[in-house]
Amino acid sequence: MKSAFPFVLTAMLLGAAACGTKGVSIESQDPEATPVRRRPNRITRAELAELRHLNAEEAIQRLRPRWFRLREGGSVTAEQTLSIFVNNSYRGGPSELTRVQVSNVERMDYLNARQSYERWGNQHARGAVLITLRGGN
Repeated sequence: MKSAFPFVLTAMLLGAAACGTKGVSIESQDPEATPVRRRPNRITRAELAELRHLNAEEAIQRLRPRWFRLREGGSVTAEQTLSIFVNNSYRGGPSELTRVQVSNVERMDYLNARQSYERWGNQHARGAVLITLRGGN
């Protein structure tokens, strides 16, 4: 009787390799080289490449419109507003997004209400968008 060990070992290695690749990001410095896997809470420079003529609000509306929706199903209002940070500096509410040109953006990150509350407290408890500009300007 032949040993089943080589077959079992091969199956285990293939299974481990398949499990090990799940969740790996496929982001590349060259957006044409490989497809960019979209992260629900981050917009990268590669994703913004074709939207350079828009402002940050317009880009978010196209790429991640859920960032403007509250968990309860409503939309963000003046009383329940997202906090906007540019290069870690508080700028105000969502209207500030219209002042940021996508061509200057390195990335944009969304923090949900819990993350925002834990980081900045009650004042920013409806969530936040963190914009990192190219070159930190």
